[in-house]
Amino acid sequence: MSYTAWKTFGFVAAHHSSGVRLHTHSYKVTVELVSASLVIPGSVIGTDDLDPVKGWLETVFDRKDLSESLGPWWEMVGLDYGTVPTAEHLAELIFYVIRDARIPGLPLGVTSSVAAVKVQETETSSAEFRP
Repeated sequence: MSYTAWKTFGFVAAHHSSGVRLHTHSYKVTVELVSASLVIPGSVIGTDDLDPVKGWLETVFDRKDLSESLGPWWEMVGLDYGTVPTAEHLAELIFYVIRDARIPGLPLGVTSSVAAVKVQETETSSAEFRP
């Protein structure tokens, strides 16, 4: 038996790739957490446990050109500096940053229970990373 919880965050950012002009999206990021047990008061995570993720997304992603600003983060999780910021790659990046506890203040219960990250780029387009 296991319990699953999701938390969704949003940010606005731009990106471009070869042959595609610079454009913006209102992204939604959903973090999926799975646990065999519940923490007090009967939930997978505490209500504030993912606040560091929200702060990190706002600092690193919000109002940025992701094609230009994520190089060091790509390398930190083992991807190439020039990785194209598709929804698939963003989901992978965010997953590993959470799982590997690269966000200050993130509780270990979150890092050990993250199961997947979904990035929604438009109302009809999203990608999920689940290792």
